[in-house]
Amino acid sequence: MTEPTPLEDWTAAATESLPPDYEALLLRAGFNYHVFVAAAFGFAREHGASPDDFIAWVATRLSPTWKGLQGHGADAVLNLLLENLASTGYAVHDVVLDGEESTAKIDAIPLGLDSGQWQRLLEPFSVTPEDMHALFRVFTPLARTAGATLELAGMRDSLALTVRRDPAESTSAELQIDEP
Repeated sequence: MTEPTPLEDWTAAATESLPPDYEALLLRAGFNYHVFVAAAFGFAREHGASPDDFIAWVATRLSPTWKGLQGHGADAVLNLLLENLASTGYAVHDVVLDGEESTAKIDAIPLGLDSGQWQRLLEPFSVTPEDMHALFRVFTPLARTAGATLELAGMRDSLALTVRRDPAESTSAELQIDEP
């Protein structure tokens, strides 16, 4: 009897009826997402545009999808923003949700990578970790469309996010509540 080859071992494992490792799949999806974003930024640069140009183009197309958050407050806006970032591998910390002002901190390097691993992942695309910060700026115009402002402040390897309800939105929501 011969030993199974590595391919036969893999095929046998793939046909077993064990459930997939969903956490590993989420990690892989986050990794793939960042590879594609880095590739898009590198492609844009090679074609005369910057990562910020690409993000502005994306934000223009995504902004209408955030209109449904108008009048819902800073908490709803920050919550959606954090769901988007967490689902792509950014660790979220210190979340404080309030209708008028909400805050959180996120790690600026995703997927639990260290700075060296992050640089090596981006290197084939001639993209730097600083270039990847453009990704966070996509949320500024989206928050504005939702009736809020977003402030981003970098602190070493983390980012502080503050979302404030636009005062005009707050007044508008109050007027709608007071109507019979």
